[in-house]
Amino acid sequence: MFPLVPLLADSPGPEFLLPFFTLFSFFGGFGVCCCGFEILFLLAVILLTIFWVFMLIEVCTKEPDTGNDRLVWLLVIIFTHGLGAILYYFIRRPQRLRQYGR
Repeated sequence: MFPLVPLLADSPGPEFLLPFFTLFSFFGGFGVCCCGFEILFLLAVILLTIFWVFMLIEVCTKEPDTGNDRLVWLLVIIFTHGLGAILYYFIRRPQRLRQYGR
């Protein structure tokens, strides 16, 4: 695409940025071409976000109205994103299924 390294090498400026731009131009520029790791990372982020949305829906629809459990788990999932959704799935969901059957 754009030859960043030759342009930066000819222009006056901080030379400590040249390795940074050389690394990105080696991998195809700034997001122009993705290598396998970036695609896998993007796929993992998309799947985790979908899982997060499903856990938010489950907390809102299936947690009982008594007590503050619904509100607390909703806040935990919202503010910790994927980690909160995973914690809910492995900690609270099995307890709820045993207690309430839903």
